[in-house]
Amino acid sequence: ERRAPSVRPFAGTEGPVGRSAPASTAAPPASAGGVVRPRGGPAAGFASWQDWYITANIDSYWREILRHELAHIFSARWNDRAPRVLMEGLAVWLQRTRGGYTPDDYVRSRSPTACAAIDCLLGPEPDGPLPGWHHYYSLAGSFTGHLIRQYAWDQFRRFYRDRAITLSTLPRRFARRFGVSLEAEI
Repeated sequence: ERRAPSVRPFAGTEGPVGRSAPASTAAPPASAGGVVRPRGGPAAGFASWQDWYITANIDSYWREILRHELAHIFSARWNDRAPRVLMEGLAVWLQRTRGGYTPDDYVRSRSPTACAAIDCLLGPEPDGPLPGWHHYYSLAGSFTGHLIRQYAWDQFRRFYRDRAITLSTLPRRFARRFGVSLEAEI
């Protein structure tokens, strides 16, 4: 084991680099071509926080993918059951760009209203082709970036670590943590 002080700002600890939970029985994909979303379909990368491995398609934006998947590995130490809007929001925000565009720029050009944004984030997860997933991920990343800029990293981390947050409790837990309604914030 090795101590990694550089992960402290992100993970909140100097903990050991290595497994933080029992290893899963899932084997890593044999190749990037074998990377699929849990419900099927192509994905650019996959991270197993339990086993500390990442598989990425290097034919894609691999630097973005690597940052994104590393975020999943470290954020699972905070809350491995966080709702997807938080998990993907943090990962997208930390990857910095998506296809060369910041999440904020992407969302500004494609989200018509704040109500549509809330409906997208708190409604059912996208189903079907990639454009829906790209929009959802970028919207979650933009929202996460806003929270970090508005309330600071420590407040966001405390919110993310709240194990009582589910998709249905998110608006109430958000208001409790930040003192404002989710609708007012977006």
